Amino acid sequence: MSNLSWRLVSNLSSLVTLFLFVIYIIGRFWTINIKLKLNYEHSKVLHVEQENKICDFVDPNKFCDLGGTELNIFSSELHINEFKIYEIEYINGGYEEWILKSENPRYSYKNLNANELIYIKMNTPCGGPSKYLIEYIRYDYVKVSYIPSYNGFNEDIAKYKFDSKMTLRGYLYYLFN
Repeated sequence: MSNLSWRLVSNLSSLVTLFLFVIYIIGRFWTINIKLKLNYEHSKVLHVEQENKICDFVDPNKFCDLGGTELNIFSSELHINEFKIYEIEYINGGYEEWILKSENPRYSYKNLNANELIYIKMNTPCGGPSKYLIEYIRYDYVKVSYIPSYNGFNEDIAKYKFDSKMTLRGYLYYLFN
């Protein structure tokens, strides 16, 4: 074979390799966006009429007392790196815009194992958002935040203003995992 033929084969194989690499990267980002939309967390609401009934089954190290008569139970199928609860204040008389009352969270936990429970005692309004923001970072560095609201149907929490964002560490985690 002539020298020209080998250069043609070499250039063609380089282009095919580059094309396959670009397809691989596009596939990884597609996978990342799919993982971003998945929700592994669960919340339930228990109506507690007597204060002493809470103490019967609640871990005191994972108990957040925000006042109120309902006990929200938060759990995740995945490891949670960081879990925070902030108090918020609504502005302009509606529920669309809000600000944090303080940059410091009311409660904060780190390194929660899969299926570890957090108990949050608070008033959860039915059909409207509460005055607290729950924010956590999953093991894959996806940052999730929402305002809890009681949906009234199945003792479940509606996630008002649900937002999940992939951090730079999250992209790197999924690119090299």
